[in-house]
Amino acid sequence: MAYRIGIVSYNIYCNFTNYGSALQSWALYTTLARQSRGEYEPVLVDYCPDILLDKDPLNPFRNMWDQDEESRRLCEWSMPAIRENYDKFERFYRERFVRTGQKYTSANFLEISENEKIEKFICGSDTIFCPDEFGFDDGYWAEFQNMIGHSVAYAASFGDPTLTKEIYREIGRRVGNFKAIGLRERQMLSFVADHTTAPVRQVIDPTLLLTASDYDAIAAPRII
Repeated sequence: MAYRIGIVSYNIYCNFTNYGSALQSWALYTTLARQSRGEYEPVLVDYCPDILLDKDPLNPFRNMWDQDEESRRLCEWSMPAIRENYDKFERFYRERFVRTGQKYTSANFLEISENEKIEKFICGSDTIFCPDEFGFDDGYWAEFQNMIGHSVAYAASFGDPTLTKEIYREIGRRVGNFKAIGLRERQMLSFVADHTTAPVRQVIDPTLLLTASDYDAIAAPRII
């Protein structure tokens, strides 16, 4: 029987629907499914980091940086398109993935092993390692007890972060949770490699693992 691998990344939950986040998750999921040869089954984890719990794509103005009157009006005028886009993304996540049966947060993540029969995890890609965006989220850093030693990171990115001594110290501790780490950029390769015995490599974004014909299969008909 194939074991299940949970993909934990930035995708379903955000303040605005995000094409890049959706496509990187789909590309990684698709690549894993093709390479599995029946040995494992990738599963998209319906995971919401604590920092995104209050975000609502159907009420984005509440969490927008710009809170002036003009921004509010622009957001209101855009709401029909925002709602239509939200429905499209929800359908994409529902129809294009095997997805966990329920939503997981820090409050119930330890239940995922029993509920979903997920034994291994892949964290990534996207800027899940960026402390300026997500802090140090336990799901993104494989910090939950059922993830430690059972997880790898693929094409994880630090983005363009502000790094203090305390942040470097915390990064150095958390990279030990992974059995292997693939980073999207070079900038942190040496530091990460110096703080773990696990293999560390620079890898390409999962969207580049597929071909144009793969994307043709999910693209809408061309207008031009």
